[in-house]
Amino acid sequence: MKHVLFLLLVLTLIAPVARAEVFVWQDENTKFTVAYPDRWGMTSNQKPDDVLTILAPENQGQDDQAACRLRVDQDGRFKIYPRRFAGAVQRVNVSKEFWADYMNEFSDPVLVSVTDNAGLGDGFAGMAQARFTPAGPAPVIRKQGLMLATIYNDKAYVFECSARSSAYPQWHGAFLNILKSVSFRPEYHADVNGHYRNFMGDDPVIIKGERPLDETRH
Repeated sequence: MKHVLFLLLVLTLIAPVARAEVFVWQDENTKFTVAYPDRWGMTSNQKPDDVLTILAPENQGQDDQAACRLRVDQDGRFKIYPRRFAGAVQRVNVSKEFWADYMNEFSDPVLVSVTDNAGLGDGFAGMAQARFTPAGPAPVIRKQGLMLATIYNDKAYVFECSARSSAYPQWHGAFLNILKSVSFRPEYHADVNGHYRNFMGDDPVIIKGERPLDETRH
């Protein structure tokens, strides 16, 4: 028995120490979740619609000001649209005009590219890459960013990641990994009819009246 206990102790001592590599954050209200490296840290939000702001650590002693922020606003315009129109809603409402207006928040914005039919969580998203100078009292710094926006159920989401322009290529992969980790609470049933049978394919129900003209079909 003593030999068994000694062996267990040795195995415990030589076993590799488990270390978390990512932190998973979930919004209390929307149940939106995102995973980011555990060396990143949360910081204070700056805008009324910011719900999450995370900062990357220094890169080899250089502060590249790499950061991501999630913005959420109510937008119930398209709740009545069937899910099959979600792609069209994105292409019309979250595309070039949307991003041109969004970039007005910054100084000297330049839209590098705009892409439709991207994805953010379960939502059809518009994607943009841009260069800009953040407004505010902080030191002037030229940044480059990758941004995704979607309208999912009754909310508009914008997830924006950016870094100092000269350092952006070093952070692009990390930004993509963060954006790809996004998950939404399911708001749409995968089956159009839910758990019901496909009643949409039934023959019409004919209700006869006292006269032929009173007959109705449903």
